[in-house]
Amino acid sequence: MNIFFAIIRTLFLFTLFCFVAGGMLIVAVQTAGLIGMQPGWVTDIYEQFGPWVFSASSICAILAFVLKFRPHPEHHHHHRNGEHGTHEHES
Repeated sequence: MNIFFAIIRTLFLFTLFCFVAGGMLIVAVQTAGLIGMQPGWVTDIYEQFGPWVFSASSICAILAFVLKFRPHPEHHHHHRNGEHGTHEHES
């Protein structure tokens, strides 16, 4: 099961990078189009990359949801006086 979640995590990181970088590219080109008075840039970049970026963000969200079910290794905490859920530190 660990290999499954390792693959999911890798895909999550890849799609995260794709949608963040793609979003930055779209905003940068649209900003340049506005400043340079090039309306074609504003619409063309969105039409060319928008579907890919939005798809990557949707896939990333689904993968993040799946990763919430990843088993975590048990942490062994030492409790004083048999109390559970409290963490007391000795001075």
